[in-house]
Amino acid sequence: MEFIREDCIYARQSVDRKDSISIESQIDFCKYELKGGSCRVFKDKGYSGKNTDRPEFQKLLGEIRKGKVRRVIVYKLDRISRSILDFATMMELFQEYDVEFVSSTEKFDTSTPMGRAMLNICIVFAQLERETIQKRVTDAYYSRNKKGFFMMIEGASIDHASHPRDIATAIKETIEFDRSVRLAYEFYKKHPDETLIIVTADHETGGLTIGETTTHPFNWEYVNYQKMSKESLSKLFQKMRETGEIDTWEKTKKILAENTGLWDKIPVNAGEEPQLMQCYYETIVKKSSKQEITLYAKSEPLVADAIALLNKKIGVGWTSFSHTGGFVPFYAIGCQARQFGALNDNIEIPNTIRKIMKIK
Repeated sequence: MEFIREDCIYARQSVDRKDSISIESQIDFCKYELKGGSCRVFKDKGYSGKNTDRPEFQKLLGEIRKGKVRRVIVYKLDRISRSILDFATMMELFQEYDVEFVSSTEKFDTSTPMGRAMLNICIVFAQLERETIQKRVTDAYYSRNKKGFFMMIEGASIDHASHPRDIATAIKETIEFDRSVRLAYEFYKKHPDETLIIVTADHETGGLTIGETTTHPFNWEYVNYQKMSKESLSKLFQKMRETGEIDTWEKTKKILAENTGLWDKIPVNAGEEPQLMQCYYETIVKKSSKQEITLYAKSEPLVADAIALLNKKIGVGWTSFSHTGGFVPFYAIGCQARQFGALNDNIEIPNTIRKIMKIK
């Protein structure tokens, strides 16, 4: 079956600020490239360009893989990605499906070697800009606080992902948190006598168990096949239900496979697929409004079942959708780190910090 290939506009805005161009303005700029022609618009508001975990962007990639896209138009290169690795992967996909890429404010001809080279140079500078901003924030804290400062960095998205039992997202968010700790550690190495770093948590969430058994082997690599968080995938499914784009099981199965790795890269046996098909029938075909409700999100039942199956395939288990009474790790390094004991009550940690900082 042949499709009429469309022009598509993609717009993204991470935060709504006065000095940040709005999604609507980005779209207006991009429409100049159409010269009055029609297009489809994909827009992600409130999403960073540091990775590709964006519902509308993933939907656009899905349309490209179906061969439905002729050209992708953006206001500026960094709207689509600020990561060299993600951008390189994306350009390979564009080339594979013969998709033209256009930036309305930066003129690139991706059909020529020089044009592709200029494109790669620009994405390097986009990533450099993001990393420079991070360093600028660190330097600003140091220069403006000659008398010392206290900074709290919260990896809240780890907890956010653990409530709905989304192991792949929780791991990826933990890696992001680790990068923040590494940045703090680099600062500590420059100022070891006046810096204290504490890493801990106020609770454990989900009762996560990780292990390897003969019946359920631990397949760590499966984590990499999940392309979207459970929450983002649920939002994508909700939109596709409204537009009727998942009106058959085969279409639905393809979307799940693209975003979780199930079937394509992770085997699904004859007993597991019928359970997902039954959920599809109950929720999509019969148009049930039932949702899986956790502390921070509502998940589509079919997405919830698919992620639960992925958890099983990875080899992890959960005992709760909420906080548990389990112990949490505590790490401290630097100035007066020995003030903390081997076992600490949560409420004593801030009291000890106040003592070290001589705050009454």
